Amino acid sequence: MLLGSIGLQLINPQIVRHFIDAAQRGEGAEKLFYAALAFIVIALVQQGVAVSATYTGENVAWTATNTLRVALLQRCLDLDMRFHNDKTPGELIERIDGDVSLFVSYLEQISMMITFYGMLVSRYRQLGVSIERMGRLMEGALPDALTEHVPVYLDGRLPDVVYPARADYLRSLDVQGLTYHYPDSANGISDVNLHLEPGTLTIITGRVGSGKTTLLRTLLGLLPKDAGDIRWNGVPVEKPDDWFTPPHCAYTAQTPRLFSNTLRTNILLGLNADDDALTQASYLAVLERDLDELEDGLETKVGAKGVKLSGGQIQRAAAARMFVRTPELLVFDDLSSALDVETERTLWSRIFERREGENPPTCLAVSHRKVALCRADHIIVMQDGRIAAQGTLDELLETCEEMRRLWHGESPESPGMRN
Repeated sequence: MLLGSIGLQLINPQIVRHFIDAAQRGEGAEKLFYAALAFIVIALVQQGVAVSATYTGENVAWTATNTLRVALLQRCLDLDMRFHNDKTPGELIERIDGDVSLFVSYLEQISMMITFYGMLVSRYRQLGVSIERMGRLMEGALPDALTEHVPVYLDGRLPDVVYPARADYLRSLDVQGLTYHYPDSANGISDVNLHLEPGTLTIITGRVGSGKTTLLRTLLGLLPKDAGDIRWNGVPVEKPDDWFTPPHCAYTAQTPRLFSNTLRTNILLGLNADDDALTQASYLAVLERDLDELEDGLETKVGAKGVKLSGGQIQRAAAARMFVRTPELLVFDDLSSALDVETERTLWSRIFERREGENPPTCLAVSHRKVALCRADHIIVMQDGRIAAQGTLDELLETCEEMRRLWHGESPESPGMRN
């Protein structure tokens, strides 16, 4: 039972890894369901085995102890009177009961050592999975980077965040043959080519699992590309994860992350910006009315992961985090999915108002909303990890069957285009 429990503890981390990898690859809900079901079943079996092992161990221990006591007592009774004259009844009780209990306690410690060894083997395997995942996040970094000593700021003022100077304004962004496939899977993106002009809005659309988010994450260096060339103003971008950061680029993921701190801190994240810049960013994110309704405004504590805010407020706070940094390239992954139609319309209008400035940012967004598609200068339709078609909305509705299905909400697994 002990070995079985250890084996089950080793299996569950592998199931978790398979589940996360499958989710990142965009595999169907059925596979994720069976993986989650297997995890729950094995966890329940593991608990059952643990209870059975504990019960069996206690039962065996007490049975063996009592049997040993009876054997010792019988042995003492079989001895002659000279032995009983030399030993008092209290001494015999101490020998039979006390020494046996001491011996059993030693056995329990040995058993605990074996159990601890099993837990150690299990935790070691889990640690290996964690280190492997951290290594993926630090693609290209030296192995020692994971254990490198860095300052830890627990109290007092945090150091100011220093961003690189804005040196090369965006004149064109070209991507050729961009390819990425998830480990041990054919899912991903293949041979993606796209071109972005400054001051334009490019929308990536497609059905669920078509590779939209994977395309953004690979372009930004959040996933290591298998092949392809990325050029900023004709110059190759060797390390996209370093380059596509403010002031060059800002990115809001499909599920934005907020920290258990004030709204102001979540927007600035150490950026040294004045109140005017923060007010402008809040306006662009259509957040000003919410700030008036919140009891403490920007000083409101949002709770862990922004639990005190609605889904739409979380997304707009993440958008304000982008806008306050005034990047040249804005990348949205389904930014307006939790917004009502009117708020979304206002958000896009204010983003376009921003584009009328001297150095308007380029926008690259994943969206299936009609209001965004109608405003787009260029639309990319993804299908099965490849670009099925690209062009203006009118061109695609005329020539691309997949776009027509998406527009009318006829595509299987598609959420449908919403006004």
